[in-house]
Amino acid sequence: MFTNIGVYFVNNRAISRNEPRNFVVASEIGIAPGTHAIELEGLTYYCSAERGENLEINSIDSPGQLYSLRYDDVTTNFSPNPESILAAHLVKGIQTNSTPNGSR
Repeated sequence: MFTNIGVYFVNNRAISRNEPRNFVVASEIGIAPGTHAIELEGLTYYCSAERGENLEINSIDSPGQLYSLRYDDVTTNFSPNPESILAAHLVKGIQTNSTPNGSR
C-alpha cells in the first residue's frame, strides 16, 4: 500500500476474513500524490513525494526521486533503491503519470 508518507505491505502468511491484517512499514519514502506505482521486470517503480528542508510534502523547490522496490528474502521486507540519484530533475514537479492499457 502506497501513501504519501510511506510504503506498507501485509505480512500475514494467510489472509482470512476474520483475522486483522498486519501492515508492516517497507519504506518511509512515500509516493508522489496523483501518481501510481508501475511494475516492470520484477520490480515496482514509483516517484517519491517531493519534500522541502523541513520534510514537508509537495515543496516545489525540492524534487522527488524515482525508486524501485524489490522483495528481499533475507529481511522478509521490501527494499527501496533510488534509481535517479543523478537525475532527480527528471521527476521534479511531477503531478501525475499514466499507465498503458492492460498494465493494471
